[in-house]
Amino acid sequence: QQQAWGAAWGQVGYDESVEEATIKAGLHLNVPNAPGSAFRLVGWYATGPNRYNTAGINGFFSGEWSVYAGYQHAFNPQLKAFLGAQYY
Repeated sequence: QQQAWGAAWGQVGYDESVEEATIKAGLHLNVPNAPGSAFRLVGWYATGPNRYNTAGINGFFSGEWSVYAGYQHAFNPQLKAFLGAQYY
């Protein structure tokens, strides 16, 4: 659940059909005194190909591990800019 400072989450999935697992974790940090602006960091690791490690359509961006970082800046309620990068 989102708090005033942001949020943190985690997920573990096990695909019995291929006996592989994926672990995901994320952190969302709100920027003080900048409503709607936030930093986000997400990472995951998969033991092998399975239904939980696909990041794109039909697993196009799937891999063993990935790290994503992004920043969203809200200039006002109607205008926001976003910059992010992912390594996989």
